[in-house]
Amino acid sequence: MKNENIINAFPKILENEILILLEKINLKADFKPTGSFPVKVNEESLEIPYRIYFEEPNITQLTAKESLILNCLFTRHHNGFVRQKRLKHILSHNEFWIVPFVVQLLGEYVIEILLMIEKQLTDSLLNNLVCFIKENPKFYETTKRGIVSYWDCYYRSQFPVKEHYVGFRILDKIEKNLTNAFGESA
Repeated sequence: MKNENIINAFPKILENEILILLEKINLKADFKPTGSFPVKVNEESLEIPYRIYFEEPNITQLTAKESLILNCLFTRHHNGFVRQKRLKHILSHNEFWIVPFVVQLLGEYVIEILLMIEKQLTDSLLNNLVCFIKENPKFYETTKRGIVSYWDCYYRSQFPVKEHYVGFRILDKIEKNLTNAFGESA
C-alpha cells in the first residue's frame, strides 16, 4: 500500500502525523489492500481502504494521535479479531475523523464488534454519527443494507425478532438521534 493511500484515508490536517507514523513502523503485507470506500468528513473527500493485510506492527513509542491513526487503519484489517481489538482503542475518542471507521464496522458481520459499539454508544459518538450520516447519506444507506443482509444471512435464526439483533438496536438509536437533530431520518 502506498503512503498516499494511507494519507488519503484521513483528513489532510493529519498528514504530518501520518508521515511520521509511517517512518516509525514497517507495514509489511503479503497481499495488496482490497478496494476502498469514499466518504466525506467535514466536506473533505477521503478514500478509506476496505481491507488491509498488513502484519500488526509491535510499536510502543507512538504519540496518542499516531496510535489513534494506526488503530483506525487496522479497523480495516482482514482479521475480525484485529478489527475488534483496534476498535476498542478508538471508541472512547471524540475525534470526528474516526467516525467513518466505526460506521463501516456497523455494516459488517462480526456481532462482537457490533456489541462493542453498542456498549460504547455515548451521546458524543451518536452526535458524531448523526453529523457524519448527514454528510454521507448514501454510505449510511449501504451500511443499513449490510446490517439487514448480515442479520438475514447469519443471525436471523438466533434473533428472529429483528429488534433483538444488536445491529437493529444501534440503527434505532441512530435513527432517533437523526430525528431529534434534524426532524427527519436519513
